[in-house]
Amino acid sequence: MAESTQARIDQAIRDIVMGVFERAYRILDTNRAVLERCARELLARETLDENDIRQLTQGLKSESRESAPPQSETSLSTSQGATP
Repeated sequence: MAESTQARIDQAIRDIVMGVFERAYRILDTNRAVLERCARELLARETLDENDIRQLTQGLKSESRESAPPQSETSLSTSQGATP
């Protein structure tokens, strides 16, 4: 494989990884209060069942359409058989 092709592939992978990292960070930052509440409960009780988690995460905010990944990233992952 040509060195320039490898460099383009490396950059594309870096861009995808950083984009997903930034998206995950935004989601966690947006829902920080819920995340901290879950962490406190987990520390206090050591285990949480499905019902506990559902109750604790009722205030989760979904990601807005403006901050969703570009269509090309989504179609790339689904076209390769991966689930988004």
